[in-house]
Formats: sequence, C-alpha cells, structure tokens
Amino acid sequence: MATAATDEAIYLVNDAGMASAGVELVGTLAVCSTLLLYLSELPLLKRLTVHRCTNGCMYPAMLIKLVANVLGLSYAVLSSAGASKLTHGIGMILRLIMCIAFIGASPPKSGAKSGAVVAAAFVGATKLYLDNLHSDVDRSDSLMLLSTVVCFVAFSTPGICVFAAWQNKNPALISIPITWGSLICSVCWCIYGFLKQNAYTIAPNIPGVVISLAALLVSNLLRRGKKEV
Repeated sequence: MATAATDEAIYLVNDAGMASAGVELVGTLAVCSTLLLYLSELPLLKRLTVHRCTNGCMYPAMLIKLVANVLGLSYAVLSSAGASKLTHGIGMILRLIMCIAFIGASPPKSGAKSGAVVAAAFVGATKLYLDNLHSDVDRSDSLMLLSTVVCFVAFSTPGICVFAAWQNKNPALISIPITWGSLICSVCWCIYGFLKQNAYTIAPNIPGVVISLAALLVSNLLRRGKKEV
C-alpha cells in the first residue's frame, strides 16, 4: 500500500525525469543551432572558394574560431563528450577550409600565412603545456578553461565588424544570416549553460548574444538612414 511519502517520492522522481528531459531537449536545440550557424557561413565559404574574393572577410576571426574548435574538439575527446565532438569537429573542418581558401585568395604580402603560423604555434604550445601536466583531470580542467577564454575572444571579434560598419556607415559589413545564426546559437547555449549551472558554457556565449543584438540594431539603423536619404 502506497503512503504519502511514497507518492511524494514518485512525484519527485517524475519531476526530476521531466527536468532532465527538458535539459536534454535544450542541449539538442543548442547542437542544432550550432549546425545552423555553420550553414549560415557557407555563402562566405563560396565567396572565398568560387569567387576568390576576400572583401568583408575577417581572417583573424576565422583563425580564432578555428583555434577554438581545435581546443573544443580536444576537450570533447578527453571528456568523451559526443555532441561536442560533432559540433567542434564540423566547425574545425569548415574553418580550416575557409582559412586555406582565404590564404589562396589573398595577395602574397597580406600576412595571411603569418597569421596561420601564429595560430599553429599557439596550438602547438598548448599541446606541449598540456603534455607536461601529470593527470588527465588537470589536463581536462586546463583545456576547458583555455577553450572558454578562446571562445570568449572568438565570439567577441564580430564586434570589430559592428564598429567598422557604424564608423563607415556601411551596413554591408554586417552579415545578417551569420548574425542571426550566431544569436540563435549563443542564446541556446546560454540557456543550456544556465540549466546545467555551467559557467564555462555561459561565459563565452554572453558576448555572442550582446554583439549579435548590437549588429542587428546597427544594421537596421544604417539601412533606415540610407532609405531616408
């Protein structure tokens, strides 16, 4: 015969199960939003590979995002996080192709190759540092912290385009599809981070939300100003 305490325990188990399912659903949406963000970058990849045009391409931002994907994939492999392996793996391949295409399309003296060497040196130095740590726990913690910092910087770099667009009164410097993709992606991961109470997930996505909103606002203001003129 069930007691009140038994009924309460059942309700608690059901609530916990529903909450866990909700968190998993948000996590799935976050992964899908990341893939959506990658799709929004395909026109930029086409411009680099087919038209061999580098105008409006932020090469430093592409390099930073590539490094962030490399570090994120390394952490996912170390922590056996399947979803992160998928998102960072696809992102790493996409950004690597974009960086190679940019180097091929840019003038020889543009410094694109030097930037790639610096990024590769940073990844190599990080590997040497992690290899010298004594335990997998220390490696995982250090890699997670470093990955968070690099992701924070990567999500902040579009702010340069927003500032340049406002300064030059040129809304074309802001890619609306990529901005919307970044906003949806950052919001989903922020919500997932809050549900999981994981500051490492929340922190790098905050600038993504703020800068994406700022980009949409600046683009809208500039386009309105051009119509009025």
